[in-house]
Amino acid sequence: MHSIFGLFGNVIWTIIVTHFIVIRELFQIFIYKKQKCVKEKIVVVTGSGHGLGRRIAKDFARLGATVVCWDVDKERNENTVWDIKNTNGKGISVICDVTDRNHVFRTVEYIRENVGEIDIFVSSVGIYPVQEILLWKPQELYELFDTNVMAQFWILQSVVPNMIKRKSGHFVAISSAAAIAPVGNEVPYSMTKSALSCLMDGFIQEIRNQNYQGIKLTCVHPYYTNCRDDIPVKFDLRFGRLSPDYVSKEIVKGIRQECEIISVPRFMLFWIHFMKLLPFNARMRWRDVFYTRVYPTDNTSNKYTQDGKVKNIVEQFKLPPLNQDSSKIKSNDLQSIKIVSKNGNDIITNNNNNNNSLNDKLKPLPVPTPQPPPPPPPPLPTVNDSLRL
Repeated sequence: MHSIFGLFGNVIWTIIVTHFIVIRELFQIFIYKKQKCVKEKIVVVTGSGHGLGRRIAKDFARLGATVVCWDVDKERNENTVWDIKNTNGKGISVICDVTDRNHVFRTVEYIRENVGEIDIFVSSVGIYPVQEILLWKPQELYELFDTNVMAQFWILQSVVPNMIKRKSGHFVAISSAAAIAPVGNEVPYSMTKSALSCLMDGFIQEIRNQNYQGIKLTCVHPYYTNCRDDIPVKFDLRFGRLSPDYVSKEIVKGIRQECEIISVPRFMLFWIHFMKLLPFNARMRWRDVFYTRVYPTDNTSNKYTQDGKVKNIVEQFKLPPLNQDSSKIKSNDLQSIKIVSKNGNDIITNNNNNNNSLNDKLKPLPVPTPQPPPPPPPPLPTVNDSLRL
């Protein structure tokens, strides 16, 4: 009986507190919320060679932070550092393949030893392939999940423990609006971003349960951003893509306000969650009004004609005939391509002409060796054996 009254009291009190929190959040959205100073702080931004990561790195540099630009593309990353230094900012170029766990840990350790303790880490690494679900090949899916999901684990595990030890630090993950509102032709991408959002939401709960002090976590859900024109994607959007400068400024402002969740634009997250409360048919009608469509622009091999599409799918999943020699099957039909670093010496680069690009390596699949049959089980004891002392 006491537990029932206690539960009822907790529910009533939580409802009252929820109203005050909603009013406070609305006030902070439309009025003002204090922003922390990042001057002389060390900020690491992954994916800083292009797109949104490049803008975020430059915006933090304008605020006086020392920005460590982290990317796998050496030339583009050094261009970002060059732009930062031209505006009297502090920038350092770090080259790292985020899909290589050991390389990630070595890079983070190098930053801590040679630059300083990381105050803010912004993980904006990710790739954005667009294709129909039935046309995806295994190696493409492996590469997508290695970059957009597994890499986030390696970064989180290498960065946050030292923040917990210092009782100070802010980890930011750039997810997407596609994580909570998937769109056709980008379903695997939406899956990776949904996994990232779940990772951050669950990790926030772990931080609260363990009562770690001074640790801030932020998950960002931006709408489609007009960052790059070299991605072979055609957009058909009701509102069009957002300006990357606007999105970057909103993200940096939300980080400085220490928001747990950032939506760009801010009303989008509320609208998406509201639509999920509607019946399915009503939700689909609203999605038709505020339509969001993306299409790949690669028209090779008649992929998007009905006959060509069916033929492509059948050929992709067709198994080799039984009499085919298995040694003639290509290795890339059986495994995914994983990018690995040449060595551990290409972590940090200077503005010179040395080419420390990463190599693509294919490791042959191990050939299973026949195992001898297991030994027969021992015979069951007879009655006399079981009674013998």
